[in-house]
Amino acid sequence: MRKTIRIREVVPGIYRSPLPLARELASFAEAGGRAVVDLTQRPRDTIARACERHGLTYVKHPLPYEHGDIDGAAEVVLSQAPGVLFHCFHGRDRTGRVANLIRMRTLGRVVLHRVGRNLNRSVRTCEALGIRRVQLVDCDARVVGNLYGATGRVAVTPLEELPHGPNVLALETGTPTRIDQVDWSSIDTVILGNETTGLPRKLPVQYATVPMCGKVSGLTVEAALAIALHQWRLTTWL
Repeated sequence: MRKTIRIREVVPGIYRSPLPLARELASFAEAGGRAVVDLTQRPRDTIARACERHGLTYVKHPLPYEHGDIDGAAEVVLSQAPGVLFHCFHGRDRTGRVANLIRMRTLGRVVLHRVGRNLNRSVRTCEALGIRRVQLVDCDARVVGNLYGATGRVAVTPLEELPHGPNVLALETGTPTRIDQVDWSSIDTVILGNETTGLPRKLPVQYATVPMCGKVSGLTVEAALAIALHQWRLTTWL
């Protein structure tokens, strides 16, 4: 889709912007846009009228600056995709948090290496924090039993080998980079090994560790995942 100057693509079919101008909405509609989700809290009659004039569905979903339901906002945007533009006022804070969560849900994945007894809980942790794809490498265990809310919402598939590349983050103890120092804007994959052997060393990926207090030597798989994925969710994608 051809984009106007202030409209940027988040993932295919989903776009973001600051408060759009009427001419930008016209260009967006001409390029195949279908809907606009307005995250601002004030009434925006001018935008609503421009959307109606250009055949765009206008969805008002007010999102507060503080303590807003980012998950709910992301769901509204995803329900209108493809061909949806969402915005707040400046197109940074609220829009950036929603954009990050949408990227997590559509592009993000977790890869588990030789995880056994914690597999079910790990899948449920992924679902709770926004990950919809889990891949298993050399896992003898299988996802069985009740996954509660994760049933049907997380795709669990086998993978022949561990992924690598600059967009992959490996969670491992003893690495110099802490999880809160990671540039999440470049990450779309998190990999984690079991609690005994961890991951193979010297993979061509980024590494990070979860800092711990006291004499704790390690974390359960689901605990490490929860901390890492929560940190990923905190990112505002600018």
